[in-house]
Amino acid sequence: MRIIWNNAKRKCNISDESFEDIVKNSFCALSSDDRDFILTSFNNGMYNYVVEYVYGKATKMLIDAVFSVGEEMVVSLTHYLDKTFVSKFFDIFVLRLANEFGLVSKKEKLSIIKIMEIMQKRQDNIEEAQEIDKEMAKFIITTLYDSILLKDFTPFTTSILETITGLTSEEIKPYDDAYGEIMESTFEQKNLLVRIMFSLLSSDSMDSKAQKTLSQNVKNLFPFLWDCVSLNDKKFFTYILKTSPENKLLTKAFDDLAGQIKLIELPTDLSVVSKLFKSCQDTLSYHYGVSTHKEEVAPLMRIADISTRSNIMLRSIITPALVCYLGGNYGYLSESRAVAEQILSGLSEDKWLYYFKYFFERDDFTLINLFQVEGCVKDFCNLIKKSGVVPEDIPSENIRDLVIASKKQDVDLVKLLASKIYFRL
Repeated sequence: MRIIWNNAKRKCNISDESFEDIVKNSFCALSSDDRDFILTSFNNGMYNYVVEYVYGKATKMLIDAVFSVGEEMVVSLTHYLDKTFVSKFFDIFVLRLANEFGLVSKKEKLSIIKIMEIMQKRQDNIEEAQEIDKEMAKFIITTLYDSILLKDFTPFTTSILETITGLTSEEIKPYDDAYGEIMESTFEQKNLLVRIMFSLLSSDSMDSKAQKTLSQNVKNLFPFLWDCVSLNDKKFFTYILKTSPENKLLTKAFDDLAGQIKLIELPTDLSVVSKLFKSCQDTLSYHYGVSTHKEEVAPLMRIADISTRSNIMLRSIITPALVCYLGGNYGYLSESRAVAEQILSGLSEDKWLYYFKYFFERDDFTLINLFQVEGCVKDFCNLIKKSGVVPEDIPSENIRDLVIASKKQDVDLVKLLASKIYFRL
């Protein structure tokens, strides 16, 4: 019985091949008609068109791999509340889940985000729309081949289904091989495994025998994995449990574990929590989405209107505000920056401290901005200087040094430390 899944496998290394060879030799990814079309369009100078075509093919391939676990599970694993978005477009949260599954590396994730930004339509009065030239088109197409199109996702799709089958068909006991494999897995794998089990518990499509086996495995494993669950995930688990009391399997499983694991405290008004969750998701999706940039303003304004400043909800407030305030390599949208500045300027020292202590280390959205987006670090430094946060109260050495460097306006050091934190160096 396999429990920990395999990553995607690279079918070939393209580093020593020419651009034409990369396209011509991609038998595993695209048809001969596709390959001919790409090369013909590229050689005729249709760079915008061919880039959009390859981007569509690549993202569809990655979406199919991610959604092999099932639409319902993707919704749960990405913490989405609104199920209508699913599989309609390539979302930043789908990319994030692909990274967590090991389908793309952290470095490849950075490249794909950069491509999403390059392709973003310049129709928001940020700057004039820019045509993609030959070298930029070559970079984008080569990157998409390297990170997605020349990969075999079959090892992942088969092993993840084996994992789900194993969790629902056979009890995993201490000293079993599967149990040992789980305990020896990485922090990220343990966190993701708990999220998968939680998602399965939320499903009503299993038969009674599978439900019973899954419940027993949850009872056997959750207490030993709970410390590896991120605060953000615990927040989402608590929200779902509080808003889905009719889900007997889910609530019973957590009732049985009441003395062994501890859920967090959420604000009593769950309608505010729901509004904040969705507004955060919408802001980030529109901010990183292709040709939808201006739509980030409305959900960000909803975040600003929410009165709660409960510490546990800070990430859903600070993260979207920070990425909109800092902007991207294209600059920033003045309307959303003004709203973001209003949100961030209203945060007290203790709120900033809580964010740096419990959320910043895994806030990939902000970390990527700090070391990949040119010109935004100085704005971040000014924010932190005004925040009043005391770095000595932050336990993580890298984060503490980053806050100190921000207060000193040491831009290069902030970028270096943000990269180290992102890559877990």
